[in-house]
Amino acid sequence: MQWETDYIAKTRGEASIPWTIDNLGNNHLTQMLRVKGIIKKSVSVRKIDKEILQRADGGTGKAGRYTELYRLHASYEGGEGPSSMIIKLCPLSPEFHEKRVQRKKMRSWEIEAKTYNRGAPFTNLRIAKGYFSVFDKDASRYLILMEDLNLRSPYMATGNLAKGLLDCVKDSEGKIIKSEIGTSLAAFEGAARFHAQHWNKTHEHNCKEYARSFAGPYYKQMLPNLYPEAWK
Repeated sequence: MQWETDYIAKTRGEASIPWTIDNLGNNHLTQMLRVKGIIKKSVSVRKIDKEILQRADGGTGKAGRYTELYRLHASYEGGEGPSSMIIKLCPLSPEFHEKRVQRKKMRSWEIEAKTYNRGAPFTNLRIAKGYFSVFDKDASRYLILMEDLNLRSPYMATGNLAKGLLDCVKDSEGKIIKSEIGTSLAAFEGAARFHAQHWNKTHEHNCKEYARSFAGPYYKQMLPNLYPEAWK
């Protein structure tokens, strides 16, 4: 859309939200990390290196179709801060517009941004700490800056869901000798525990703001097509 093309060009200023990874600068990251006191006001980001983890256009580490993930490696002046963190964005390319409309109706990115902003008060599962997140409801775009769990513990190192599901090494007899299927199973089990906590209890647990009903006509029309597309 032309207005978005114009907007991206105009948001290269230091005080705007960097909706695309190319727009992210040292001052942007400095301000985002100061919001929750991740770094002190006397500390500034000196340098950022951006590592691609996942791109919706099929780049490195692709595990899905609706988001872009990068690991940011940062150095500082005036003090210390996290050496790495994860940033999550939605693609703003014209071919992705329809998918963004879908996500807007489903409130997917809105709920996720609120969850990280508010510290996921509805679950006791170990998840990444949210450093900064923002959601533009009108344009259906979002940005989430979060903790890199690799830094918290070696037991929480980043896995590769796509590799765990699809790739394995077999010997001459067809026996699997190397696989990351355990990573995938852990992800599915974690998601199951997460949903089981509040299944049919969102009103009782006062977390309905973070939930949605799939009983409406939109979901009945969309879901049969959505899941096969998501797992391509």
